[in-house]
Amino acid sequence: MLNRLAELYKKQGKWKESEQLYKRALSIRERAVGTEHPLVAYLLNDLGVLYFDQGKQTEAEHIQQRLSHIIERTNLSLNERDNRNAAADDYYDGGSDSDDDDNYYGFPTPDS
Repeated sequence: MLNRLAELYKKQGKWKESEQLYKRALSIRERAVGTEHPLVAYLLNDLGVLYFDQGKQTEAEHIQQRLSHIIERTNLSLNERDNRNAAADDYYDGGSDSDDDDNYYGFPTPDS
C-alpha cells in the first residue's frame, strides 16, 4: 500500500513525499523477502522512474545497476509485472482502462 500512496504523491508532484514512501516500502520489502527478490526489483523500478522523471540521473543510474543485477540473477522481466498489475488494476478499477500505466516506461532498463 505504501507504494500506491507513493505513486499518488508522484502524480501530484509531491516528489519528496513520494520518494520517502518508496524508500520506506523498499526497506520493508527487503527485510521481508531479501534484497534480490523480484518484488524488490519492482519497487526499485518505481523509485528509479521517480528519479528519472525528476532528472536525478545519478540516483536513477544507481537504481538501474541494482535492478540490472536482480534481473540477471532472477531472469526477471518487468513486463511480467505489467501483465499482473494490469489484471489487478482492472479488477480494482471495475475493468476501466486508464492512463495509469506510465509507471515503468520512462526508466531505461537493461532490455532497452
